[in-house]
Amino acid sequence: MRYEDLTPYYKPTYLNLGIPLQAISDQNVWKGLGMKQPDLGADFEVFFTRWMGIPNFAQLFARQI
Repeated sequence: MRYEDLTPYYKPTYLNLGIPLQAISDQNVWKGLGMKQPDLGADFEVFFTRWMGIPNFAQLFARQI
């Protein structure tokens, strides 16, 4: 499976998991922090990970389940 095949599903998945729209894009996070993304050269990739407020899926989706 190619990354390009998954790309369209990232945004809807983040939104379904309760991640705020402004936190989906790394560029928006850097902007919100008032910082520019550091350039550490071609050998390093800087990115943010997203953590759910409620990491337990059973609790998060209890009403739907």
